[in-house]
Amino acid sequence: MPVIHPSFGLSNSRGISGTTKGSKNALDVNVLGSDGYDFTLYEAKSFTISGAQTNYNVKTSQSMFGTVVTAKSVSIYTDIACTVKLNATGNNAIPLLAGEEIKIEGLPTTNLFITTTADTVIRVVLLG
Repeated sequence: MPVIHPSFGLSNSRGISGTTKGSKNALDVNVLGSDGYDFTLYEAKSFTISGAQTNYNVKTSQSMFGTVVTAKSVSIYTDIACTVKLNATGNNAIPLLAGEEIKIEGLPTTNLFITTTADTVIRVVLLG
């Protein structure tokens, strides 16, 4: 069953280690998630979405989901309130409050679509 809960980043007890893999945003890692997933790849990016945007496509606009094609765990942080849809623009939006970080596990994720009302800082971490 998918798990969506607030997160404060990756726990030190998960033993993240690895070496760079062709990109400063992609690492080989060995991490065991709370749902028992054995993660082997990692992508992370922080970016600003300018102004009001509807269904901002993270995959094409930020070149994410290249190393981690299907994420088994997704962490998303936002500095102002926004919504996020997983995988397709027709899916239900997940509201994020200002300064909130959520983690989604157990739902294979291949893209994120973010709707904002103003300039918004987003941090995304993908594990796969």
